[in-house]
Amino acid sequence: MKRIIYLAISAVICFSSCQKGQKIAPKTTDTVPVNLPGSWYQIATFTGTSTASALSFVVGNKAYIVAGEMQKMVWQYDPSTSGWTQKASYPGIGYQYLAGFVLNNKIYVGTGWGYNAVTNTVENNDFYQYDPIADAWTRVADFPGHPRYGAFSFGINNYGYVGAGTLYNGTQVYWDVWQFDADANSWKQVADYPGVGHMFDLAVTIAGKGYVGLGNNWLYPTIKDFWQYDPVADSWTSKASFAGNFQLGDAAGFVIGNDIYVGFGPLSPQQIWKYSATGDQWSRVANFPGSARVEVASFSIKNIGYIGFGTHTTLDGSYNEIWQFKP
Repeated sequence: MKRIIYLAISAVICFSSCQKGQKIAPKTTDTVPVNLPGSWYQIATFTGTSTASALSFVVGNKAYIVAGEMQKMVWQYDPSTSGWTQKASYPGIGYQYLAGFVLNNKIYVGTGWGYNAVTNTVENNDFYQYDPIADAWTRVADFPGHPRYGAFSFGINNYGYVGAGTLYNGTQVYWDVWQFDADANSWKQVADYPGVGHMFDLAVTIAGKGYVGLGNNWLYPTIKDFWQYDPVADSWTSKASFAGNFQLGDAAGFVIGNDIYVGFGPLSPQQIWKYSATGDQWSRVANFPGSARVEVASFSIKNIGYIGFGTHTTLDGSYNEIWQFKP
């Protein structure tokens, strides 16, 4: 089965009852403002096995797509040639809804969804480092919090952060946040996440600060809060809430300059929104011209945004298109 659960938030929150094939359609009608900034281009078609809910990272000027739905393959994308190269597969237990970050040109990945025969659970806490030069994975210190999936994650300087997440059946959700020290290969707990969403939050880094929000929580069908994390003060500050008229949980986003471009949530139309970190405000940019989709991979290289992969809103197939956004 493609996925055991999928959180789709509408007038009624569907948690464990959302099964493959159930339509999750946008609930809003979009009147597109004229002259929205930015342009989308379909630039390539991925010829390997398409995936959804994969992690994406950038090291140097190349992107890496890690694991995803029912697979652990790793692919490197070179925008200068639009070429894909398969790399060493992810060795962890989980393969879907993983957490990860980049520190010192190395990729760190762990936790996530995947059956663990030792614990007889689907939540995990193993963590690994990937060296792109050696094309090799090395196990690092396990995540010390409760095993989970759907956690948010981001990296700042020499530290990685993993927080929130849930158990499969929703009997336990988390707001704790943990900091990983790459030099010491150790974790420590930091300030809890104060947001409403506890899984599939958007998480990015701008100018030494983390930005997290727009996650899922079946008790709150209109999650729009957005937060900034200051690692020096170890504190969270509330920022401007998402300005769209729909809930944007499980969204995808990328950073260009001091702006976050975000969209592709399960209840979202093809609207794309920009959050200005300097102005603390939201505004519309050009709509995504392709079909609505969820669980896409997203990244930016040299001030160009990219999205790819993902699954249909009906959850019955994956996309292999790669799209480029220029602001």
